[in-house]
Amino acid sequence: MLTHILSITLAAITLSITPHVLSAPTAESFRLPSTPGGLDPLQCWYALGNTPDGSIYIAASDHKTNSALFEKRAGDQAFRYVGDAQQASMQANNWAAGETLEKFHVRPTYLDGDIYLGGLNYSYYNKGYTKKRGFHWYRYRPSTGQFTDLSANTPDGTASPFQLEYLIADPRHHRLYGAAVPKGHLVRFDPHTQTTYDLGRPPELTKNYLPSDSFMWVNSRGRVYFAMEGRGGWFKRIHYFDPDSNTFGTMDDWKLQGPPPRKKGKQKQQVKGGLKSAPIGRIPKVGQCEPSGKRCYMSDNNGRIYRWRETDNTEQWTYLGQVRFPAPHEKQRLATRTFQLSADEKSIYMVNERYLGAPDILLHRFDITAGRSEVIAPLSQLAPEAVGEGRELHCGHNAWDAEGRFYIASFGMSGKGGNVVVTAIKP
Repeated sequence: MLTHILSITLAAITLSITPHVLSAPTAESFRLPSTPGGLDPLQCWYALGNTPDGSIYIAASDHKTNSALFEKRAGDQAFRYVGDAQQASMQANNWAAGETLEKFHVRPTYLDGDIYLGGLNYSYYNKGYTKKRGFHWYRYRPSTGQFTDLSANTPDGTASPFQLEYLIADPRHHRLYGAAVPKGHLVRFDPHTQTTYDLGRPPELTKNYLPSDSFMWVNSRGRVYFAMEGRGGWFKRIHYFDPDSNTFGTMDDWKLQGPPPRKKGKQKQQVKGGLKSAPIGRIPKVGQCEPSGKRCYMSDNNGRIYRWRETDNTEQWTYLGQVRFPAPHEKQRLATRTFQLSADEKSIYMVNERYLGAPDILLHRFDITAGRSEVIAPLSQLAPEAVGEGRELHCGHNAWDAEGRFYIASFGMSGKGGNVVVTAIKP
């Protein structure tokens, strides 16, 4: 474990891009251990979450062979390994010769006392997915310490022919929903019967393969909301699946800001010193709902923030503003995979990634009422381990512990920087 605790008096920091002084945050960093089976957890893609008691869970992989789950409960001084896909599937006699699990792309998702994950073993949106086995469901039961392959009893040992790219729980109805790629299907999982239902996809979709790793949320009646990435008016809106009618629909007034993704073959990303230009993305990718589920906040990868609110009779969709770099870099596009909503719903915290043109890797605070952001500190000042050794990528949304700290995971592309570093920040 790497531990680094640092408290900063921001008034003493000579940082030209910080507009004014905020209270000093503290940070503590941990490096994930390698697993007993020899897996080095080098990358983490959105797969960081918590449970109601403030325990923190992170899934990480080598992006080639296998993926594992790690846990930090209240009072623990480090993250500990609790299980991995290969070991769990081999115990269930459900690991084919030569099989791999490239990554868990989904947030470890809590439901009724257990943690659920689904695998992603092919990262491209094309027919190559057919050369891989479909995804498996995995469950970790904290009460017993068991990490289990739940798909072993299905006819072909998998939940679906597709891969799982996003996962949420519907706690009121005791079920899970996931985005299955590369064809943009919605799936539902009943943990009690361990049955997976393929709900299909919106009939308006004509493209065979497309990204669908949108942030998703569920209203009190069980309707699932999500977005789809693409070009054209249909992709500028929030969509839903209604379980009562088993139909998809579109919320025409719930519009998304920002440009569509780059057209294939156009405006290729510039590469300089190993860094790429910040990606363009319009759909919400990260977010957090407050405990009652009546209000959800979310952001796309470029820091555009939205709020959804449900009352007894209505649902409201509001664009709140965008996290930006301070002058003179305010026109530089920000890229992020982080989103942490404070308990009082006044602030959202983000860490940007280090793409071409970014002035630094910074901890930002977005003021929800004012609709604007400010920089708290460079991440290098708070947690040097989180940015050292080529760790340019950072993820983590809705991951708070019982001490009021949120967590981010930092890692490098292609295994740079060694094992993932997880940092707890108390703002």
